[in-house]
Amino acid sequence: MASTARAYEQDSWAAIPRVSQPRHPFEVLPGAGRRAKSEPGVNPLTLFAFKVGIAVLVLLGIVGIAAVWLQASTVSLLSSTSEVKSQITEARSDGSALEVQYSVLDNPTRIKSIASEQLGMAAAENVGTIDLSGRLSASSSDAASTTSSGADVQGEGASSDIASTSVAFAEAVGSACVSEDPDAS
Repeated sequence: MASTARAYEQDSWAAIPRVSQPRHPFEVLPGAGRRAKSEPGVNPLTLFAFKVGIAVLVLLGIVGIAAVWLQASTVSLLSSTSEVKSQITEARSDGSALEVQYSVLDNPTRIKSIASEQLGMAAAENVGTIDLSGRLSASSSDAASTTSSGADVQGEGASSDIASTSVAFAEAVGSACVSEDPDAS
């Protein structure tokens, strides 16, 4: 068998003398370095045009966003307007239906038939009207003269009870409305 020998021996590296070269101190010079000489700088006019172009693009973007927002708002308002118009149309048709229903329910013939048939009511036989358009005053003599001149009892079957009731009512209203005592309120 073959013997295994090391390809590299550590001792062989140690035997080689190292040559040290003297180090030179270096200096840092201000400036642009190697690239400054090989690559020219950006032209200031080109840089200004680039900045103006970016500003114009940003401005156009803002204007575009504003235009889209205005169109979306317009569509939203038109939608709500059409919804309100449909609600108005529906409310008008409901109002018309209610007017028809009111006219049917307010019919005097229907009311009389319901009152007599369902509620057992009957029309009054004696109807009287009291007209109190005359002037009322605090004194009983004024109330009596006002009542006799301004209060008329009308109707069929009117009795003297109604006339005396109207005179008493006029006196009571006159004394309650106007008081001769200035301290009374």
